[in-house]
Amino acid sequence: MTDIKNWTPVNYEDPFTRIIHFDGNGKTISNFAPDSFVADDQVTAAAYPSFFGVLWGSCKNVTFKNPKVLAPSDNKSAAGVLGGFVGTG
Repeated sequence: MTDIKNWTPVNYEDPFTRIIHFDGNGKTISNFAPDSFVADDQVTAAAYPSFFGVLWGSCKNVTFKNPKVLAPSDNKSAAGVLGGFVGTG
């Protein structure tokens, strides 16, 4: 994923209704390190910078090799590789 500059997480906006059950089938995602995490419009910053955004469900059988996730300094949500937040409140 070296060439990915902007990433739109699967579940990045309230009310976070997307239930995710992801099976990576033993695959490896390498170099997940986008420069920015954006909404569908590719301009607005997405909440919970990560692969999934809010992970509500499950993720299994996948390896992330050399990931790098940086939240912008003005971001008011948590960030992570799989999810900036896991579960729902």
